[in-house]
Amino acid sequence: MIGIAAAGFTAMIVAANPALADTYEYQIAVQGDYWAHEDAYSGNFYGEAVYERGGDEIYVKDTEKDNMRVAAFWSIPSIGRTGLCVNTGGEQSLRECNKSFPEGKTIYIRFAGRCDGSHSACNKLSQYTDGAATDSSKT
Repeated sequence: MIGIAAAGFTAMIVAANPALADTYEYQIAVQGDYWAHEDAYSGNFYGEAVYERGGDEIYVKDTEKDNMRVAAFWSIPSIGRTGLCVNTGGEQSLRECNKSFPEGKTIYIRFAGRCDGSHSACNKLSQYTDGAATDSSKT
């Protein structure tokens, strides 16, 4: 009985510890260069998301003329960081988010899909549709 109570108490402390909570980062991507290497790739008819290790850059390309934003969703679970890199540039625009990640961690990258910015803030993954499969790489 004491072991169970102690285990429950420990779990409550861990859950309440803000240092263990995920950090969510929302960033509007800026005009950038074209990626030189695809360390992780995700994409479909609507757009592409690429992670390039040399520089910790996340690229998002919009490939459809539909007046919608596109985004890359990324996650590094081992350090509790996730985020959206959002391209608001329109059809055929390539934008990038320059990040700073610790070396040797696994990053997951996914083309989050598209979002209508006239009806939504487009600042959460759940607001995007038509996403693609997830890929991963080391940082």
